[in-house]
Amino acid sequence: ERIALSAEVLTDFPLHIGAAARIELPWGLRVHTSLGVMPGPYLDTINALCTEAGWYDQLTADLISAALENSMVWRLRAMWHPLSHSGFYMGGGYSLAALGGGLSGAELVALASGVTLSEQIDGKLDFKTEAMLHMLDVEFGWEFVFFDQLLLRVALGGAFTVDASSTLKPGWEVSKVAQPKVDELALSGEVYLDDIMERYVHTVTLSLALGWRF
Repeated sequence: ERIALSAEVLTDFPLHIGAAARIELPWGLRVHTSLGVMPGPYLDTINALCTEAGWYDQLTADLISAALENSMVWRLRAMWHPLSHSGFYMGGGYSLAALGGGLSGAELVALASGVTLSEQIDGKLDFKTEAMLHMLDVEFGWEFVFFDQLLLRVALGGAFTVDASSTLKPGWEVSKVAQPKVDELALSGEVYLDDIMERYVHTVTLSLALGWRF
């Protein structure tokens, strides 16, 4: 068996759209890494599944959308083809979603986290909201090879959040009088977001990739 390099364009719905590189090793082993972006409709799909299941409400979905808006997603996985004459493979690895984020109104943060909004904070003011997700994933798929170089891969899997870290920073100049209340609201929002994402932001994934073996 030979060692070979491959490149792919792919989508792992609803996690990301991007590009990938892969090294093929003997005994059916593959090391696969990809980098892409989580589009808004993909994140909307995750939120829709979670709200439909009753795991959290639309206010929380809006807060998560702001925290993960346009996040970059990096994935690193090991794959194994147990049968050399078959396209079936299985694998698993690690995914990181970060470097995104948007704006969340102070009123939304208060309502979602169940905190009473202080009179010292204008509910229309925005927090800069960011989040980082660490996920473990599994995948089962089938790879088709044409002309020994053109690759088509389809897979079904799952990604599960094991750790989340969010940051809320006021997007306005905070007075010294209001600072303690702003810090309290931001901390409450961060704790709430981390807990919700660790408990509920898990998803089934459907992958489609087109690649070339060099």
